[in-house]
Amino acid sequence: MKVFSTPGFILILSAFFITACCNLEAESGAVTQSTVKGAQVGFYLVSNSQSNDSGLKVVSFMGQSLQLDLPAIIGNEDIASIKPHSPTSLHLELNFAGGDKLFAATSQHIGHQMLIMIDEEVVNVATIRMGLGKSMIITGLNDKQISKLLNSFAD
Repeated sequence: MKVFSTPGFILILSAFFITACCNLEAESGAVTQSTVKGAQVGFYLVSNSQSNDSGLKVVSFMGQSLQLDLPAIIGNEDIASIKPHSPTSLHLELNFAGGDKLFAATSQHIGHQMLIMIDEEVVNVATIRMGLGKSMIITGLNDKQISKLLNSFAD
């Protein structure tokens, strides 16, 4: 009597392999959102309007005043994990809801600017060239910003 067919065995082996790989990734330095205790991260669209609307917030970056559309597109609750990528960058993985929100916002605002804030400090401003999804590399960070984010999302 055969217990497993070949396709069934492959399916079970694949599920085991995927689970094992996920567990290894969790132990490899990635930090998860469930333990956020420090830095507050926010992704914002930069407004093209020049009004003083109460739904806008003004911030300064490299000598330039920028008006932000509120609320933030995504925040800490949308971050699934953060891990080092290079000395000046981090790999950010969003949860499904965060990925959907970011994609919807960026897809509708191609050619507009978006910025990233950490603890109310602008760390990056970029022009949206395409819809962004749930996985990205944030570049141009300094040691202090990288440490703050990794420590904030650490176990």
